[in-house]
Amino acid sequence: MAFQFYRQTLRALTWRQRAIFATLRCGFLLCLLLCLAGPAHVERVYDADQDARPLAVIVDRSASMNVADSVGTTRLSHALRVWKKVETDAIRSFPSLRYFHFSTSLVTASDLENAMTSPDPGTDTHLYDSLNQALKDSPSGGYGGIVCLTDGLDTTESTPEELSARALQNHSPLYFAVGQNQQAARETLLVREMQVPGRALRKSRFTTTVLIEAHTTHERDVPISLWMENQQIAQTSLHLHAGNNLIPWLVPIDSGEPGLLHLECRLGDGAEQETTVAAIPVVASDQIHVLFYQGTLDWSFRFIDNALQGDPSFVLTGLFNPSLNLTQMVSSSAQPALSEMPGAADALQPYQIVVLSNVFGNELSTAQQTALLDYVQGGGGLLFLVSDTAMARTFSGTALESVLPVIFEAPPKKESHDDSVQQFQDMMRSIGGVNASREEDFASDSEAQSGISPFHNFALPSDSKRSGIANLFSPGANGTIQNTPQFSSYAHVHGVKAGGQVLAIHPQDKTDANDPRALLVTQRFGQGQVTALLTDALWRWRLSLPSTSHDPEVFWQQLFLALSHKSGTAGLRFAIQPFYASLGQTCAFRLEGVHGKDAPALTAISPGGQSQVLTGQPGPQPDSWLFQLNSNQPGTWRVRAQDQSGALMETLVRVSNASHTAELSGLPSDIEGLRKLAESTGGSLLNEGAPDDWSSSRTHDQAALVSKHSRPLWNNWLVLLIGLGLYVTELLWRRQAKLL
Repeated sequence: MAFQFYRQTLRALTWRQRAIFATLRCGFLLCLLLCLAGPAHVERVYDADQDARPLAVIVDRSASMNVADSVGTTRLSHALRVWKKVETDAIRSFPSLRYFHFSTSLVTASDLENAMTSPDPGTDTHLYDSLNQALKDSPSGGYGGIVCLTDGLDTTESTPEELSARALQNHSPLYFAVGQNQQAARETLLVREMQVPGRALRKSRFTTTVLIEAHTTHERDVPISLWMENQQIAQTSLHLHAGNNLIPWLVPIDSGEPGLLHLECRLGDGAEQETTVAAIPVVASDQIHVLFYQGTLDWSFRFIDNALQGDPSFVLTGLFNPSLNLTQMVSSSAQPALSEMPGAADALQPYQIVVLSNVFGNELSTAQQTALLDYVQGGGGLLFLVSDTAMARTFSGTALESVLPVIFEAPPKKESHDDSVQQFQDMMRSIGGVNASREEDFASDSEAQSGISPFHNFALPSDSKRSGIANLFSPGANGTIQNTPQFSSYAHVHGVKAGGQVLAIHPQDKTDANDPRALLVTQRFGQGQVTALLTDALWRWRLSLPSTSHDPEVFWQQLFLALSHKSGTAGLRFAIQPFYASLGQTCAFRLEGVHGKDAPALTAISPGGQSQVLTGQPGPQPDSWLFQLNSNQPGTWRVRAQDQSGALMETLVRVSNASHTAELSGLPSDIEGLRKLAESTGGSLLNEGAPDDWSSSRTHDQAALVSKHSRPLWNNWLVLLIGLGLYVTELLWRRQAKLL
């Protein structure tokens, strides 16, 4: 078009002049189009680890996997058939597969056939240790998942808790192809475990869970009853189907007055009936010590402190970011004075719960974050409170992120002006102050004058399990509170980790994947519990309610009670024990949940009624003890343990002349145990088909988008000035050529 414009002019021009004028006009038009188009350079950050990591396939080659049933089927061959049904999906979903086999130790295999046909199957099964070893020896970035072909039998004293915590930390879900066959197994009916709290408050209500295990060849009903102080308080009939049964029976119990509350469970009737006893200390008061670390100034600490003051069970200690120049607030003289967040887990042991409120990632050193990791893994509770997306992003890739149940968004690339903004924000935080007498008036005035974000109600996910914490969001006659909690600000996160339980979601907002945005997420980590609340502290909800309503106070009290019950207050339990033993066999036990530093009183009562004192040794965990029993008489032995608080737990060991070697005992495959372990890490049982995220359309070169950042390329002043310069130059030359 520019050349056409200069094809005919008022004055004669040489071809060189026409070319120069046309070029100047083209340059001007090009600069104008670039400014109008506004192209941008888009930087996308993908979560490449998910797809780039290999899948580990581990085969259990212990003796129990190779015993054939009456039709010649072994558990190993059945597990292989399960794996073959999903193998194609796994190959499509992961870039490579690596193979291993184990019995007592983990061994690398060249391929699946080599793993299946390795010689000399072992006589023991080190299932948990072998999977732990695979996670420890994983390549850089870890495994995208671990598949294990097994029957779930483990003949060691290891427990799945450490394995689950390591898998979550490595972001490596566990999948199991469970091998089953029709091995002849003895008829069994027993109380596997009585789950009770370590202590109970007077005139409170708690739930006792009785776990019944049975194997029967035909359907039948079995009576069970629970007695308290020789008075029957609950009774029902359990329906057993042919095969394996694992049935939990939940009974709510009112604690009554202080003292020891004795329980007795009676299972079965007639000569088959067995009884198991337990005792729970009932205390007049039980304090929960909470360490509240405030990173930036807001009303969170003051509001939550006021909410907990109505319940003397809570002892709240306030610890503030040193840059705020505020004094630590200690509600109990028994608590040590702290000037900053401790860098060692031992200093956090006096507290049942640690709260991190509105903290920037760079405010906590690596040592402090590692101390929190060790504290939670040892049984502590951690509540992470953040309502700002930019603040939440500062924890992306930190040590603390490996503990929390959410994955943070990656922080955007810094622009040149970000440093000055950060300096201004740091300066404002450092000169801030507190005026407690006017905080609430200022908050009310601010809400009236400023356009804050609108209120939203917490919503429950559609597949929510009615846990104690989730029940907090159920207003009305059957709920804990009468009004649904409301929030105004909330933080975005990239996603929820495998094993995280979403308890509350945003009623409207969704993620890029069209999933409801999580607001409250909890997860078991080691022996402790971690919860992330991604909203404000609900103080604006308090201001919106009438003065007669105490719903916010009840909400926070019940939330902390639920967190403390999940962290370190479990009752006595036999983590390792034999339910059956051969005559003369040495039986190993591990007792957990022992309160106090002194050894528990351990007693074995023989079938003839003689008592035998057993000696315990400290176990691998702070609250665990190990001991052994020599079963030298046939019949049912009663093993009792009682700690210094008075809590008591009993279990039974049935001794006979028959062989009860764990590896070849004929016990059925532990399907439910493997299911629970897999789901706690975000995995599943492959017997039920390929996982949803093993889509046949997914390939390893597809990755999840973590963040996107756009940088303008041409819509700037330089391009505009160049265009104007070309146009002015054209006008001057046109004047010189007398075309104007």
